[in-house]
Amino acid sequence: MNETGMTLVQSRGQTTRADILQVARQLFSKHGYHRTGIADIQEATGLTKGAFYHHFRSKEALALAILERTRQEYAEQLFAPAMQQQTAAERLEALLDRAVALNSRPEWCNCQMLATLTAELTPADGRLREAVQDIYGDLHERCRGLLSEAREAGHASDQIDPDTGAQWIASTLTGLSLARKLGIARVPAGNLIDAMKRSLIKRPAKAKGQAPRNATSPR
Repeated sequence: MNETGMTLVQSRGQTTRADILQVARQLFSKHGYHRTGIADIQEATGLTKGAFYHHFRSKEALALAILERTRQEYAEQLFAPAMQQQTAAERLEALLDRAVALNSRPEWCNCQMLATLTAELTPADGRLREAVQDIYGDLHERCRGLLSEAREAGHASDQIDPDTGAQWIASTLTGLSLARKLGIARVPAGNLIDAMKRSLIKRPAKAKGQAPRNATSPR
């Protein structure tokens, strides 16, 4: 096989692997890890059993690859945009708003998948459970760091310590995903996030007579 042919085969292989990851992520999000079998993934992707095992040696290996991809997507699509803000309080607020925005997209199922796995995994699930814990641990540490920095700057509540605030954020995001999945959400996610932001973040006092931040300047 010439170089062009080899490149085409590699490209198709990468596309097939990406398709498996995306389809399996959606299935894990809807049905959970244990209730999704390799046969379900084969049926959804149209692949043979041999083709599946060409890319992943087991369902656990597939799930771990999905969680690694999820970690990367959180870093690129959730954390990186939020970190562009100037202050820690603004970065935390942007992170929370970004989480709401991402979960409004039909194709984004990372948060729901993690929430579903969190509800079903046990210590017997070993490395898979540890991988989910690591992702939540990263979220917790990032939020705790932002809250600590904002608190030192006088931009975060003195009534809620950073660890408690970070756990509140992680638990709320997980709960919102499960509520949306079960169809039991009674208010928009943005309303709950806004209420949490008001409790965690101090707003700078406006000077008397100061125009609203987004007000249009007179011409």
